[in-house]
Amino acid sequence: MDNDIKKCYHKGDKRDKAIPLNKKYSRIVRKIFARPERADIKWNEVESLILNLGGIIKEGSGSRKRFCLNNTRSTFHEPHPGKELDKGAVKSLRKYLINSGVFNETGSRKL
Repeated sequence: MDNDIKKCYHKGDKRDKAIPLNKKYSRIVRKIFARPERADIKWNEVESLILNLGGIIKEGSGSRKRFCLNNTRSTFHEPHPGKELDKGAVKSLRKYLINSGVFNETGSRKL
């Protein structure tokens, strides 16, 4: 396993408050936290959001990707042959973002 994932640290400085997301990332977050779950969220949008939040993404075996964000690790399966997440993956992603402490259950940024 890669050392970055073993350590699972947050890139950048410790932040006292949340940095506002730009319009692109705010739109992605709204889609992730929408009820009922949407099936039109593209995988590349998810990867871009995780990286923008200061996370780390590493290749796993096969189509697996390891995410590390705020000392919280999870493994997700990159969709194929399509590029959109299914509704179950959206639920898992939402739960991961909440558990990592970046968002609350409504999709608002935490401090």
